[in-house]
Amino acid sequence: MKRSFVLILALLIIIALPSCAEGKADVYSAYCMAMDTSCEVRVYSSEHASAADGCKELLWEIEKELSVTLKDSKTYTLNEKGSVSSGVHINKVASAATHIKGLTGGAYDPCIYPLVALWGFTTDSFRVPSEEEIAEAVGTVSSSVLGCTEESVSLSCGKADFGGIAKGYAADAVAEALLERGVESAFINLGGNVRTVGVKPDGSLWNIGINDPKGGIAGVLSVAECAVVTSGSYIRNFSENGRTYHHIIDPKTGFPADNGLVSVTVVCDSATLADGLSTAFFVMGLESASAIADSLGVETVFITDDSIYVSAGLKEKFTPDASAEGGYSIVYN
Repeated sequence: MKRSFVLILALLIIIALPSCAEGKADVYSAYCMAMDTSCEVRVYSSEHASAADGCKELLWEIEKELSVTLKDSKTYTLNEKGSVSSGVHINKVASAATHIKGLTGGAYDPCIYPLVALWGFTTDSFRVPSEEEIAEAVGTVSSSVLGCTEESVSLSCGKADFGGIAKGYAADAVAEALLERGVESAFINLGGNVRTVGVKPDGSLWNIGINDPKGGIAGVLSVAECAVVTSGSYIRNFSENGRTYHHIIDPKTGFPADNGLVSVTVVCDSATLADGLSTAFFVMGLESASAIADSLGVETVFITDDSIYVSAGLKEKFTPDASAEGGYSIVYN
């Protein structure tokens, strides 16, 4: 792995805040590395420890099918040959990716790999491409059509990269597996993609801290069973000639999205949907993203350089951190 386990734990976008109830509960946590990030599956029952451990195998199984770099993965074969036979996970992910692309007018695009690779974010060999290179890659991305049937997944041109929703999908898959094993209370954190099962054993809500892009915690969400996923420009970026470029690329321009947003958090029932929407909303910008969020009935927290915009449905669930280094004004809408 490019990063150590401890370092990635320190860089999680969203963190769970402990409570006194956790100290009294019988808690078991299973940890692993998958999809190039640290993963924790925490269950609140010792009798379900094996269920949590079993989720590690599930995560590795998903990674082996969806990885864009593993040469024996379904996604790698899809990119090399233009089609691949059905798998346990790739069909579901390809179908979800196509759906989210449609919901967001292409702001999320599962075929964005040529652009991400061009900027060096797939290899950490960062560079600013020429306008000609970007134009060519944008053309490839816009021409790519992802198809999905019961028998196969196909791609007309270019390359697919399901990294924009893979961890969200995996979080949902883990939650489903735990529910099938009878787990009633669990906390799943896949590199900041959070999915909860039920509430805490004492009936209290989960407290999930949203990072302040400038350091520390911007605020805390108190939620029941749901998914909480954040995308931020401050997590992965590089600087060249005095300018910083982040990894969230606008598929239509080929450049990192630049609309004043530095962090987008989406709260809804599905981690798969929240994962894709958080990326798309970051690309779309505050006004357009808010309109789409309202139409879909999902809740959001948008952070700019000086303000935090909290959707109406989270007004009673979001508590700003008075010590946040950003010194933000809070807007509820």
